[in-house]
Amino acid sequence: AMRKLIRVSVKNGTDTAGRARDTAELLERIGYTAYSAGNAPTAPVTMVLYRKADYRDAAEEIRKFIGATSVDKTDDPGNPWDPEVQIVIGADLAKPAGA
Repeated sequence: AMRKLIRVSVKNGTDTAGRARDTAELLERIGYTAYSAGNAPTAPVTMVLYRKADYRDAAEEIRKFIGATSVDKTDDPGNPWDPEVQIVIGADLAKPAGA
């Protein structure tokens, strides 16, 4: 039930169309409130960023689940209505898992 309260925005920093959407759908399936936020500048490595220390555990779980290597607290606390966790899919995850 806790997962539902965590909003996750996913941006695609790869040349592979649909990576953000696919990742958001995967996260929805395990209970997060996730959505694709379009494209990001090309990223070599997938980044999972969380807004406040409270969301570190969720960010870490998401990192493991999507197979990313990096999780970090963002320096920008943002607004209360910003997503708690933001992901930019990078070249390391350009291909879907198992492809």
